[in-house]
Amino acid sequence: MPRFAIGQKVRILDRDMGARHMRTPVYSRNCQGEITAMHGSFPNPEDLAYWRDGLPELPLYQVRIPMRALWPERPGHPADSVLIDIYEHWLEPADHGA
Repeated sequence: MPRFAIGQKVRILDRDMGARHMRTPVYSRNCQGEITAMHGSFPNPEDLAYWRDGLPELPLYQVRIPMRALWPERPGHPADSVLIDIYEHWLEPADHGA
């Protein structure tokens, strides 16, 4: 069962994974965004990269992040955003710890 719903505000975790394979862009870590779609559940690609089964499957979300949250110095329209597909284990509610 997916933990997050479309429209929910989330924060991308900032984990130190060392030299491990990961599917979450470093530049997006610790940024807040909004769930815009749920793509389904899939084996964890971070485990598949090491020949493990990737189970249990993890929900994969599309998260919209404001461009200014990623690159505050970037000129552009305030409504510009980036869409990133991120697995559930990299997300927490945006108000977590607040």
